[in-house]
Amino acid sequence: MTALSRAPEGARVRVRSVPGGSVGGMLKSRGIMPGSVLTIVSNPSVPWSPVIVKVMGTRVAVGRDVANSIEVEVLSEGEPVS
Repeated sequence: MTALSRAPEGARVRVRSVPGGSVGGMLKSRGIMPGSVLTIVSNPSVPWSPVIVKVMGTRVAVGRDVANSIEVEVLSEGEPVS
């Protein structure tokens, strides 16, 4: 597992954990919760840039600090999304 902020562009990842509280609620309202599969659209190496992910057909910007606290598993190509 790795932090969302370290996932490479173009990768598909499965969310394993998200922070609790209001941040977790905000992520859940955008479809980012444990078990969700995301595609990394943009993950620039600039420390203040957000990570852009695609979830359920929608692009969502996740701030770098929040992305650091989301644990994901990088899926191999062809791995089922079940």
